[in-house]
Amino acid sequence: MKRNVAVWIIAFAGSWLMCFSCDAKGKRPDEAMQMGSYTQVMDKKVSDFLGAGRIAVLSAADKVEVYQIDWARKSGKSAMTVQGYPVVSRGRDLSDRQITAVRAIIAAASSYEFQWTKRTRLRPSYLLRFIRGNDTVDIAMDFNSRQWGFYHRGKLIEEDISENSAHPALWGIIRSLFN
Repeated sequence: MKRNVAVWIIAFAGSWLMCFSCDAKGKRPDEAMQMGSYTQVMDKKVSDFLGAGRIAVLSAADKVEVYQIDWARKSGKSAMTVQGYPVVSRGRDLSDRQITAVRAIIAAASSYEFQWTKRTRLRPSYLLRFIRGNDTVDIAMDFNSRQWGFYHRGKLIEEDISENSAHPALWGIIRSLFN
């Protein structure tokens, strides 16, 4: 299973980076994203779902922080919270390679189950915080019910995570940050 996830991440990120070499005229991926090529490689359904504000932060984030959170626990006055969820622990920030892989996962329509209607509310256990200057996009991930929510400027949009592609890849990345 571990090997399959790693192979999927490498293949998916590699194909995504090849798209950049076509669209960005030889620019590095980080330069290409600043030029707006991220939206060019993103599936239209995904860009419509996320919206321009979220895409701007995701495509040019300065860093990505990772938190383990507890959706069920009440936050105390002294407890650190993100999006109202108490923080259980803080993982290592994503490396450039991991950021590229997560961006590729987010950009692909195959990472979402757009055709299904959610039957449960989001109960996340992990959160990725994409930071670009003073703006953030927080991606809360509920691996049990295979959902993710994208917070931006106080607004949340939710969708199901594809069980066959995005779920195992995201879970593999998250697990590696807490070891």
